[in-house]
Amino acid sequence: MLGEGIYTIAEAARLSGITSQRLRRWLEGYQFRTRAGDVRRAKPTLRATVRGEGRDATISFLDLLEAMFFDRFHRQGVSWTTLRRAAQQAAEDFQDPHPFSTRRFRTDGRSVFAEVAKEDGDPKLLDIVKRPRVFTEVIEPLLTQIDYDVSGFAASWSPLGKGVPVIVDPTRAFGRPIIKGRGVRTSVLAAAVLKGNASPEEIATWYDVEVDEVEAAVAFEERLAANTLAAA
Repeated sequence: MLGEGIYTIAEAARLSGITSQRLRRWLEGYQFRTRAGDVRRAKPTLRATVRGEGRDATISFLDLLEAMFFDRFHRQGVSWTTLRRAAQQAAEDFQDPHPFSTRRFRTDGRSVFAEVAKEDGDPKLLDIVKRPRVFTEVIEPLLTQIDYDVSGFAASWSPLGKGVPVIVDPTRAFGRPIIKGRGVRTSVLAAAVLKGNASPEEIATWYDVEVDEVEAAVAFEERLAANTLAAA
């Protein structure tokens, strides 16, 4: 998975703000008992490639982005059945197993969802696609954080927005958050600040970064810590 990013379920949950339990259910499926008492297994919601098992299970950068897109639509009330169908339709139309992570989804995604909504009659999705502004509001915040390569695939993600120098690049530091253009992990800078033995200015000098980049790293790591607490 070199160059693809490597994330355990716990790490993916911390970055995305989605709970580990929910992510695992989406990625691996789950067992449930019917009213008749039969035990059945639900298929995975996401078309991801999960490597390993249990705590050692890992997913890629593109899998992580797909999960975040699913989460945003689900929070708007779109059913899992419709989301699965939309993902499958988009994968077929775009000829890619990670359709939400392509530049084409940004331009053609609404038409795919409109087609699926019309066929399935999902009231929540119908409501979203009938109002373009709402559809845009659901996905635009995430879309504007993504940079694409020349082939149109997601190449990096700026979780605090492109105006903040924190970036997740699957080709660098195994996909761990770093300072853009520097390569220093945000966790390293934040840990140095938390030790309290040096000022942000001194830390910036040690790691050859700017003071505002140290501050951005701290703010980002604090947000990740909040995600962890929320998921507990």
